[in-house]
Amino acid sequence: MAVTVLSMVVFHRGHKAEYTSGVLRYIDTGEEVNEKRPCPQCGNPPTEEGYDACIGHIPGAQSVCCGHGVERGYVLWDDMMGARTSQVIIDEIRDSLDLLQEIIEPNE
Repeated sequence: MAVTVLSMVVFHRGHKAEYTSGVLRYIDTGEEVNEKRPCPQCGNPPTEEGYDACIGHIPGAQSVCCGHGVERGYVLWDDMMGARTSQVIIDEIRDSLDLLQEIIEPNE
């Protein structure tokens, strides 16, 4: 009798990972997925609380993701306001962070 092994490829914080035989591993390194790997978009690891470093905590949000350069970011509000409106907020946060970065470290 042939044995079929099921696997699934997903993204975990912007990194491709494969779920096979009950273990989720990064495809590029083979190591088990962990919460310490830096975001491929901003290069920062998650905060100690587990938030995406480029966004941080958003009061009133149930779940937030920056998209990690592989998908659009989103905010899920406690009142389920909607992802379309939330994308505008993510874009505004990124624009504000980019502007702040230019002020702190101007290009010479």
